[in-house]
Amino acid sequence: MRAVERLFVHMPIQLANEINRICRSRGVEFCGISEIRLRAHGRSSVIILGERIFLSARISNEDVTRTFFLICEGSVYAQRESIKDGYVTLSDGVRVGICGQARYDGGKLVGVSNVTSLVFRIPTAKNADVTALYSAWSGCKRGMLIYSPPGVGKTTALRALSAMIGTGRYAEQVAVVDERGEFIFEDYKNASVDILRGYKRADGMEIALRTLSPSVIVVDEIGRVTEAEAMLESLNSGVRVLASAHAGSYSELKNRESVKPFLNSKIFDVYAGISLEGCERRFNIERCVQ
Repeated sequence: MRAVERLFVHMPIQLANEINRICRSRGVEFCGISEIRLRAHGRSSVIILGERIFLSARISNEDVTRTFFLICEGSVYAQRESIKDGYVTLSDGVRVGICGQARYDGGKLVGVSNVTSLVFRIPTAKNADVTALYSAWSGCKRGMLIYSPPGVGKTTALRALSAMIGTGRYAEQVAVVDERGEFIFEDYKNASVDILRGYKRADGMEIALRTLSPSVIVVDEIGRVTEAEAMLESLNSGVRVLASAHAGSYSELKNRESVKPFLNSKIFDVYAGISLEGCERRFNIERCVQ
């Protein structure tokens, strides 16, 4: 069963049926769906082959609440840490963004209640073509940073490239620090890839370096000074790094305050931007001489 079909089990039936009808009428398979957005008393939507389509089906707070409990497998408490950070990750790598009423205790964010919106971000095919990225990686001496706007496919590219680096005759030993549970073990069953799941990025990098003897460390969505420090430690130990960040262009990336510690430390010598032209992904490779 595909990821989208599994999601339909959790969703209000009227919404699932409408999405199914839209796909059939357009001759599109479910693998073309990259996002499903549920809104109580608002316009729910789906993104199919890059196009956002608003749905006519209306859903209630009760529908969203029921879906929320289903994706938490009946135990909101067990998911409390990720819910506090605004998401739940399902077993097949689908990340669900959560919108609702913030709950604070003593000035500290402790959770979310009265959920009104859920955003299902669905990874695209795990066999995404990342040949251009692999070629760029082959000439990388320190690290590569993959960047794109949200929803364009940088995490998908990171997953596919990690698998490619860890397979074949010249496979490298890859350690993935997967803080949000978006890297699926099934994708790496034939690869020399170890996944540290649930670790904070800086902690995971330190543990990987100390215990797993990697030649490559992979981290998704960087942005903290402690992460830059951990990456420098990796590079000083002869371990290359592969990471991703949000940005719409190379110039935008350079101006992001959260990314500047990484740029100033010269951690990366290859920058790979991803953009969409229609439904086709384009890669923009920038090399920096250190």
